[in-house]
Amino acid sequence: MRKLILVALLVALLLPVRVQAQSAIHFSTVRVEVWPEFDKPAVLVIYHIILAPDVALPATVTLRIPVKENAVAYVDAGGALMQLAYETKEEGGWTVLTFTAPTDSIQVEYYDTLVTDGAARHVIYQWPGDYATDSLIINFLQPLDATDLKLDPEPVSNKTDANGLVQYQIDFSSRAVAETATLIVDYQKTTDRLSASLPQVEPSAPLDNNAQGKVSLSAYLPWLVGGAGFLLIVVGLVVGLNYWRGTGQRSGGRKRHVAKREEGEADQAYYCPQCGKRAQPADQFCRTCGARMRRDE
Repeated sequence: MRKLILVALLVALLLPVRVQAQSAIHFSTVRVEVWPEFDKPAVLVIYHIILAPDVALPATVTLRIPVKENAVAYVDAGGALMQLAYETKEEGGWTVLTFTAPTDSIQVEYYDTLVTDGAARHVIYQWPGDYATDSLIINFLQPLDATDLKLDPEPVSNKTDANGLVQYQIDFSSRAVAETATLIVDYQKTTDRLSASLPQVEPSAPLDNNAQGKVSLSAYLPWLVGGAGFLLIVVGLVVGLNYWRGTGQRSGGRKRHVAKREEGEADQAYYCPQCGKRAQPADQFCRTCGARMRRDE
């Protein structure tokens, strides 16, 4: 009997410690992206979670999501997404994710079921309230070809991208522990086209490099470098050819001018002013009589 009492007291003492450790973690902001029929006929849900500044790192986090297929990552100091190891278990109809985050920025992705009935589409998203958060915002991206869109609750703002898709923002403000938040969306759609098929639409932060719609600059880098090198060669050839032509013309002109001047000088005759004998252009005195040559006469 005494052993049972001791065990009960020990459990009672440990339980508050566990609850306190769980409640010690809270979120500064949670931004939830809800994108139906984005890159597959399902609902893509992306959590962008920022831990509160007073949460000690690394922090062990436990989140409930409605499906088994998921991905977990954290954002490193350089802003890159790094995959994060996690454990799962089934509990009360939820898949429970447990992981240890080395930084205060966490990302979780999963695909939820899209309810369809002919052209009618129905989406339900629920924030389970595992932790308190100072700010909970849900962004709903209108699917391609969707009409008669209805959101509950009403969005506080919206913006339209270059492809005409509208993103609606629903602000749930702060949420306490166990305080849920639910978004219900209905719309009509008669096509199977996905939003990711549009060239300008991309996921905000995919977890890998193989996501549909992502364009990698490295794939085109060799072509860009090769094209730049070819252009430099062409420019160099044009400049060199123009320089060679200009140099040749100037050199030829000088040669012709000198030749003409020398020819003129050769045709001019010089005569001695004293005896009249012909003299050479370079003579200073007459070779016959010795008189001084005077060329200015």
